[in-house]
Amino acid sequence: MGGNRRRGEFREALKRLKEAYSLALFHREDELFPFLRDSVIQRFEIAVELMWKAVRERLIEEGIECRSPKGCVRAFFEGGFVDGETAGKLLKLIDLRNLTSRTYNQEVAQELFEEVGRFLKALEQVEELINKSSQL
Repeated sequence: MGGNRRRGEFREALKRLKEAYSLALFHREDELFPFLRDSVIQRFEIAVELMWKAVRERLIEEGIECRSPKGCVRAFFEGGFVDGETAGKLLKLIDLRNLTSRTYNQEVAQELFEEVGRFLKALEQVEELINKSSQL
């Protein structure tokens, strides 16, 4: 029950992140871009937070306990849900999320926006895996 709720919340957050990212790319050369970029960053923070919580709840269903975002990603890898490359990307996403929640300036915002585009696929893969594996 809880896991399904978190998975649904993560799915919706990821959908909203992709929408915001696409819109920001479309407006990259106009005055709306800084606002849209900041929206992407906020949606990214939410999506990463919900990602690790959905992973944690999926792991609990398997009898695997974890307490922290990185600990849950490592357990997700050790449980065979994701490969090492994807786990590394997820750990990087958590680091980026931590950076945005503690520091904010235009340069960091732009770097993060670029990183979001590179890591969207990893978030999509997690969403697919936690839903597919729970249906087995």
